[in-house]
Amino acid sequence: MGGYYSNDYQFTKKLCESEKIELGYQNSEFLSDGTLVASGNVEMMSCDQEIYGNNAVINLTDDFAGIRSLVMTGNVIAKQPSTGILIRTTEMGTNMNDGNYSTG
Repeated sequence: MGGYYSNDYQFTKKLCESEKIELGYQNSEFLSDGTLVASGNVEMMSCDQEIYGNNAVINLTDDFAGIRSLVMTGNVIAKQPSTGILIRTTEMGTNMNDGNYSTG
């Protein structure tokens, strides 16, 4: 995800500079507009952040080389192991460009 990770509305540890993101899922549908609809044990990992959920809508960059934004739904767990941050929710959206996120 980019930028900073929030804990109770307080910014905490800065994320690493790596832009590498690992994405896993059981089923997917790829739309021509650069949207990936994934379902079944969806997981996204980047440096010290992990997000797990049942389903995700992932908007890719124009060159399809990166993730622009992500909305994860279902039983969502987001964590940053090095700081002990753990968020459980039913929906989480994040903007990969500025690091902002919201929970449902």
